Amino acid sequence: MGNKLCIHCQDALQTDLEVALTAKSGKIEPRLRANLERLWDKLTDEHRSELDAVRLALQRRVMSMEDNLKAVKAAAQERETNMKALIAELQRQNESLQIQYEDMEAGLSGRVEELTEELLTVRSQSEQTIAELQGKAHELTEQHIALQTSTGLAQAITVDKTNALSDKIEVLGFEKKCLEVQVEELDRRQRIESPLHQAARTNNFTAAKVLLAENAVGVDLLNAIGYSALHVGALSGHVEILKILLENKATVELQDDEGNTPLHLAAQHGRTDTIALLIWGLPKDMDPEIPNKAGETPMQIAEKAQLGYFVRTYEKVRQQKLVKERENQGLVFLKERLDELGITGYDIKGVAACRVTATASFDKGVPMALKLDKCLILDEGAIGVAKFLSTTTTLQNLSLISNDISDPGAIALAGALVDNPYLHRLSLWNNRVEDEGATAIAKALQSNAALLELNLVSNQVGNLGAAQLGNALQGNYSLRVLHLGRNLISDSGAEELAKGIEQNDSLEKLSLEWNNLSDRGAAALTSALETNTALVYLSFYGNPKISAPQKEALLAMGTEKRRVL
Repeated sequence: MGNKLCIHCQDALQTDLEVALTAKSGKIEPRLRANLERLWDKLTDEHRSELDAVRLALQRRVMSMEDNLKAVKAAAQERETNMKALIAELQRQNESLQIQYEDMEAGLSGRVEELTEELLTVRSQSEQTIAELQGKAHELTEQHIALQTSTGLAQAITVDKTNALSDKIEVLGFEKKCLEVQVEELDRRQRIESPLHQAARTNNFTAAKVLLAENAVGVDLLNAIGYSALHVGALSGHVEILKILLENKATVELQDDEGNTPLHLAAQHGRTDTIALLIWGLPKDMDPEIPNKAGETPMQIAEKAQLGYFVRTYEKVRQQKLVKERENQGLVFLKERLDELGITGYDIKGVAACRVTATASFDKGVPMALKLDKCLILDEGAIGVAKFLSTTTTLQNLSLISNDISDPGAIALAGALVDNPYLHRLSLWNNRVEDEGATAIAKALQSNAALLELNLVSNQVGNLGAAQLGNALQGNYSLRVLHLGRNLISDSGAEELAKGIEQNDSLEKLSLEWNNLSDRGAAALTSALETNTALVYLSFYGNPKISAPQKEALLAMGTEKRRVL
């Protein structure tokens, strides 16, 4: 019981001691002292020793806590000192930077004033120099007049004085020329874009229309770098602006300071939507391939920039324009010949039309494209055309559509083709050509290296004619397009054509629609396409005897680069 009491006493005493030791005042209250004394009397020596040990441990703990607190205070004071030092350093640097900024600002302000004064001085000197040069130029002009009008004065001048005066005149003339160049350059540099240039740049169609309608500015007015409004429109790719400028006779071939036409600028930026407008806007017979000062044409610029689509579109439109111009030349020339022969528009058929073409080779300005479609010239007229074809060296396109031409006329035309290196396209669409006529044309193809396209659609060509054409393909490397749709060709003819395709690497397009093919002919064509890589278009629709599986097999030969239908 005593031990328990002692233990309780010890706990109570320890608590009181901790309170006493940790008190800020360091003094023990009377009540607490009385409790301590009362408890102390009850303690045994052993308990007192334990209590002393506890007291010592508590004292050491308190001392340790005090040491830690001192260390924390010292660290806080050191950090505070460092922060004050850092703030002071930052304030010092800020003051230094402020001083440097003020010095720099003052220096720049002074430098600007100096430069402004220097520029004003230079400008004043330049104006004075220009005035002096103008005076010298005026004086020189008066001297020239005096010399020209006063013979006595000219005779009185000695040789030495004449030489000296000549030297002076030469110097003053050079100065006058320099002055004129300076004034011209100054005027050019001071020119700003006209309202029409700004309308073209911003695609303001309404403003451009008003300016052109009121003739407020010239349509070909140039800005400081030699751009017309058409240059600006081509550079920006504004199609509607280009249209209205071209309608108002803007000059397409106009070149800027670097020799660039609007087409050059369109090529530099790949403006494919403006190609047709600009090319068709060129004067008649003018090739758009005008070089700039660097020697580059629009096509070369596009190729250099690897603008493949632009190049293809550009060349396509360019060729269309050339063909159209040639066709127009042919129509104009033909009209002149008709007028000379007293043939009216109602008489253009049969022999009358052929009289025109037969005599055309003896005149200048022979048409390069001739269309005699639906003229009912028959075989007699075709023979006349063949005579003309055998003599002309310029005709490239000949169209004889729907003229009721049969084998005799086709044979005559074939004879003219044998040695003709000029004709590129021949169309006999919708006539009555049979195997004999087709055979004659096929034999001509074996020696003709110029014909690119042959159209025999809607005739009466059968297997024999198709076989001869297939045989011709094995030795002809110029023909690109062969139209044989709506004829009488069946499997044997298709097989011979397939053999020709296998040996030919130039034919790109073959049409066999609406014939009499079945599975055997379709299979032969399928086999030919497995080895031929040149053919990019084949049409065979309208042959109902071909089964669905064989049709699918042939259609499967189509690729991204080859169209089969």
